[in-house]
Amino acid sequence: EAAKPAAGGAVVQIGAVSSKALADQAWKDAVAVAPGQAAGKGKGVEPIEKNGGTLYRTSVTGFASKADAQAFCAKLQAAGKSCFVR
Repeated sequence: EAAKPAAGGAVVQIGAVSSKALADQAWKDAVAVAPGQAAGKGKGVEPIEKNGGTLYRTSVTGFASKADAQAFCAKLQAAGKSCFVR
């Protein structure tokens, strides 16, 4: 499991999927879009209960600032992927 980002760090959530395998794939796909910006970033996979099932909330962690996270998210959106900064 990836470490939690440091205090003040920003996280880019890239999806909530139905399995850990899909979460791993979503993270790899996101990192492949912007490998330079994703270098050294962590992977966050957090199980959440929704409508009686489990989803795996997947995020790229460890951005130094919201601005860095927003720039990464903008690159993902330009590639047709959804994301948001939290």
